[in-house]
Amino acid sequence: DNIYPPSPCRCDAEWGGEYCDETVAPLPSQLKDSFSRAPSLSHWHLVTGGKLSTVCGAVASGAALHFSGSCSRQLVTVDLNLTNAEFIQFYFMYGCMIPPSNRNQGVLLEFSLNGGINWNLLTEIFYDLYSKPG
Repeated sequence: DNIYPPSPCRCDAEWGGEYCDETVAPLPSQLKDSFSRAPSLSHWHLVTGGKLSTVCGAVASGAALHFSGSCSRQLVTVDLNLTNAEFIQFYFMYGCMIPPSNRNQGVLLEFSLNGGINWNLLTEIFYDLYSKPG
């Protein structure tokens, strides 16, 4: 007697369809950011613990996104369509002010296929590597 039909999915703004798995507009297939200005919401879904800085000198050119302090540190892109992607490229440098000393100070490069519900490890950038830009 108390049987109700299932309610439809309530999708995020950029998604639709019966299971919220269809994009309303095509997703970008690449992301390029020189960090010459504050991180844009059109590129980055989440920036935690990072700010533009030249404290480490030029990593690629100009300013870089510098993560410091004892807070959580994350940089999450907006949703991308990487179906035809062949590589991921970025410049990275560790510990220009205080070199990391333990494995728990490593950086995990992860990806998600479902909007961040689950994350998969692509690679770990070990704490004792990349003390120079690379």
